[in-house]
Amino acid sequence: MKNCMFQYATRHRILVDTDLITQDEAQKFLDKNRQDFIERLNKDEEPQMCVWINCENSRDYGETLYDWCADDFKVIDGELYQRV
Repeated sequence: MKNCMFQYATRHRILVDTDLITQDEAQKFLDKNRQDFIERLNKDEEPQMCVWINCENSRDYGETLYDWCADDFKVIDGELYQRV
């Protein structure tokens, strides 16, 4: 069922902005861009990745499944950690 969307951006530009896709496809986008997120975080580009679920159309952001915001993450020895 195509009721999810994925968006990945930095403070400078939007890198990926999908229309409706499946949750599996959205998860693949998140996984595929994880290392790039780490690199951009290290460069202070303020990356953010979001996955929205239960979207009725491409203008309805439904519910947030993931919202990876630069302020919430830290890289230690190349590994990504979420701040608590």
